[in-house]
Amino acid sequence: EDLRLNFLSVGFYRGKMYWNFGVNFRQQADMALSKDVFTALKTLGNNHYNLGDTYLGGTVYLDAYVGAAVPITDWLNVGAKAKFLIGILDLGVEFDELSANVDVSKITGTLRGNWRANGIFTENKYIVDGKYKGDPLSLSNLGNAKSYGFAVDLGAEVRFFDDQLKASIGVTDLGFIKWYGNTTVNAKGNAHFAYDGFNLSTNEAEIDGGFDAVMAKPEGSYTTRLSCSLNAGVEYNILKNWIAFGLLSHTEFCQNFTRSELTASVNFRIMRWLSTSFSHTFLNGNQPGVLGWALNIHPTGFNLFLGADFIDTRFAVINQTIPIPKMMTSANVYVGVGFNF
Repeated sequence: EDLRLNFLSVGFYRGKMYWNFGVNFRQQADMALSKDVFTALKTLGNNHYNLGDTYLGGTVYLDAYVGAAVPITDWLNVGAKAKFLIGILDLGVEFDELSANVDVSKITGTLRGNWRANGIFTENKYIVDGKYKGDPLSLSNLGNAKSYGFAVDLGAEVRFFDDQLKASIGVTDLGFIKWYGNTTVNAKGNAHFAYDGFNLSTNEAEIDGGFDAVMAKPEGSYTTRLSCSLNAGVEYNILKNWIAFGLLSHTEFCQNFTRSELTASVNFRIMRWLSTSFSHTFLNGNQPGVLGWALNIHPTGFNLFLGADFIDTRFAVINQTIPIPKMMTSANVYVGVGFNF
């Protein structure tokens, strides 16, 4: 999951170069699940499930950027963006063991793992008398920020046959954040539990178990890389650019895994102020059914953009009652509005 909120952006053209400046609020979240999670959903019954190798993590930060794009020749454009990062929050949970034994009357399990947390805490106010103090998500704490980083975006576009064929490549969020050691808390946890079911007379779940955690504050700093992406695309247009066919390869390098997608699209410039696009995303062996759509309304002085992709139209039924998408790994919805001066 990648959330980007743009606080400020300014762009202009000067001396054959396009310049842009701005500030973004960014949130990147990653989740890697064991294959047994999906086996358990499909075959829930008397069995033993090992859900280890599960990772949950996320990073929240501000990025202040400056970017420029320049035409090198009539057929080649290149661009770059440099970003200064301010770390707000870093969370990570990794399970060494997460197992469950299921039978008809009871579920028992074990959980062992590590977690880390780092944020714009006020120094020396993390744990007082064994209790956590502070509000790490409050932006009023931004003056306490001690974690910084740097990232770049790089890209190039080549055009052939009077712009009828275009090819582009780009890498985004290639960078890191160094988290200040005095604002970090680490912990190790060990838990076991037994679940006997739901008691209808008391409306309560009957769970027995225990949880032990050891909290430690590291002395040194640590560095995390951003989840970066590599994109490569081609577009071929006909009828003086009123119809275009595109192919986009997107590879995302997350914290604990890498995923790739390939999207084919057909784009219609219906009028000078109206464009639309339909796309099909190939995932996991090029299976059909993952679709996308976008609409751009752009009369003089105004621009409205609506779109969605990774819409999985194929469903599997779990336990004969619950429909879930078969292959969907993410779903994105885009809404944008702009005014030109």
